[in-house]
Amino acid sequence: MDLIGFINAYNLQAWVYLVLFFWMFLEATSTILVGTFLLAQGLFNPIGIVAAIVLGAYLEQLFMFEVGRRLSSVNILGKLVNKMAHRYDDKILKHPGQSFAVSKFVYGMHRVVLMRAGMLNMRYRKFLLASLYATGFWLIVIGSLGFSFGQSYKVLNENIGFAELIFLGFIIVFFISQYFVSKYLKNDI
Repeated sequence: MDLIGFINAYNLQAWVYLVLFFWMFLEATSTILVGTFLLAQGLFNPIGIVAAIVLGAYLEQLFMFEVGRRLSSVNILGKLVNKMAHRYDDKILKHPGQSFAVSKFVYGMHRVVLMRAGMLNMRYRKFLLASLYATGFWLIVIGSLGFSFGQSYKVLNENIGFAELIFLGFIIVFFISQYFVSKYLKNDI
């Protein structure tokens, strides 16, 4: 019995949604890819998958912003955030939507930029609007990729016995390209 068969046999779908929700706090990009891949496969309720991913993404944003509001430049995390993001302060305050959107695609910078916005005491209204724009854009881009992989997998699985390896290859290429793009954008932000 495979994992999906096990989940369906023991009616554990609600746990999948819960895991996706909490995993958004740890590694959001892979969670979106996996969630939308499963959605394309038709294995789970679309409303549950989308709700878990969207709610997890926005609550993670709020959490990181609040952590930043409570940080000071004295503690270790505050010093690290300050060191990594202080040069972007003007861009974060003047163009938060663009800053948040770009940071979503730069590996390792997203949470730092959110915490820095909190450290700079950005107004909640401004933060929420910018976060809504940036996260919505990011969810659409990454979710579309995951859904496309899922649709491609269906077709490939019917015609090729090694479709799992092709999906794994897509994931590896995505993360490698994200790494190189983030290196390029870190120098360009």
